[in-house]
Amino acid sequence: MSAAVEVENLRLRYGTTPALDGVSFTLAPNRIYGLLGRNGSGKTSLLSVLAAYRRSTSGSVRVFGEPVFENERVVERIALVSSEPQTLSQDLKVNAVLREARLLRPGWDEAYARRLLELFEIPERKTVHALSRGKKSALGIVLGLASRAQLTIFDETYLGMDAPSRQAFYDELLQDFAEEPRTFILS
Repeated sequence: MSAAVEVENLRLRYGTTPALDGVSFTLAPNRIYGLLGRNGSGKTSLLSVLAAYRRSTSGSVRVFGEPVFENERVVERIALVSSEPQTLSQDLKVNAVLREARLLRPGWDEAYARRLLELFEIPERKTVHALSRGKKSALGIVLGLASRAQLTIFDETYLGMDAPSRQAFYDELLQDFAEEPRTFILS
């Protein structure tokens, strides 16, 4: 089986400031990876390039053997979730967010999403902006896990979550991985 992610000599600059400088690595499919680093070391920048949210300055990024940027076939197989999903409309109710996810994610698992909402005690009829920071983070986890995306990336999703919710996330991630293997990256 080919690599899930292949990065060669990746460079990313913000103006004159280098965020990534010559990064290369390969990730095998169907594994859980951890990405560690200090604040400002380029973790979020790297993950945003892997998920095609940002174009690299130079180098190559291939996901499932194909270039990732502006490649719909690959992008629909990737889910990037940050600590507070900025892509969510703050005025939408949680159940509307799930409806949108169902339309955007070909592998969406509605029953699993509903079970996760119960696990994290996320009220479906509340708007996103009415949720606490921890509940917003948990909603991101629901969207990431229930997407069943072949490459699922969690960028500091645990921020704002209390210890029992973080533990529930880790337990759920491991259980889901055992049942539905795919590639996970956790920052």
